[in-house]
Amino acid sequence: MDHFKHYMVDFTPSVSIRLKKWLPCEAECLGVKLVLEHFAPILKESKYQIVHYCDNLPTVNAYKRLKQGKFSSSPRIAAFLISVNSYDVDIIHKAGKDIKLTDYISRNPVACNSSRC
Repeated sequence: MDHFKHYMVDFTPSVSIRLKKWLPCEAECLGVKLVLEHFAPILKESKYQIVHYCDNLPTVNAYKRLKQGKFSSSPRIAAFLISVNSYDVDIIHKAGKDIKLTDYISRNPVACNSSRC
């Protein structure tokens, strides 16, 4: 029987003004990329299959197309795909209503005055 460890984390970086002009799917791809980069040391050393649940279907579909050898014409999404491809990770769609804690935190972020935010 396979044994899996499950971790649920929330990583919510602050967004600059220029990113607010991006398409929603591009911003979601950036969010996944930033999460994976933030946890890269853990991901690279893990002996478990890493599963990243994402509530944005276009992001998941872009990842699935990458696995089929296809690429995006959007440079922002292409950068996401190149970055994600360097990790042994599987990106799976899960509706926001099924990821209640993360969905709540993303809609109600805690104010941070530290320079690390």
